Amino acid sequence: VMERGCVVDRVVTSQACTTTTTTVIDLDTDTCASITTATSTALPPLADATEQAQPSAHEAVILFDGACAVCDALVHFVADRDPTARIAFAPLQSDVGRAYLEQHTIPHNLDSMVFIHKEKAYTHSTGVLRMTQMLMWPWYWLGILLFIPALLRDFGYKCFAAVRYTLFGKVEMCRRVTPDMKRRMLPWRALDDDPQHLS
Repeated sequence: VMERGCVVDRVVTSQACTTTTTTVIDLDTDTCASITTATSTALPPLADATEQAQPSAHEAVILFDGACAVCDALVHFVADRDPTARIAFAPLQSDVGRAYLEQHTIPHNLDSMVFIHKEKAYTHSTGVLRMTQMLMWPWYWLGILLFIPALLRDFGYKCFAAVRYTLFGKVEMCRRVTPDMKRRMLPWRALDDDPQHLS
């Protein structure tokens, strides 16, 4: 026997929302009324990893091996010859570095710096020479070396890269974070799963 004013709830949950239907039955008048409410259960969209890889105040980005002493010196060399901070920096062993690699379909274990300019990514000797074209005089003249076939240029680059740790050792990432360098570094978080560069 159903009592007067009985309330019956019907809850339906989907991936997007939860729908609750409340039915009130009045046995005296043999009538009922239904009230339906919907509550969203969808999670907010996750931020695209590549959104981290979109510097707003810089024209280009250098992804460098944060554990490499030579790369550390290169970063500071570039910063000293880029007074308007046209070039930003991020370690390869970081979330934003990883996002850039994925955005440009570059392998995570690439043993090279990466220079990104106008949505194009350059690696090995081409990346270095493209980078010099954005520096102060006389360094931008090094860009003329791009006429040398990449096969020859990259052979020398890879030979040096293979022994850079042996010759110059490793350093802690961002050991010299000056106020000027801080404005050039993209916000990043170190990754612990990069054996290529952190070993």
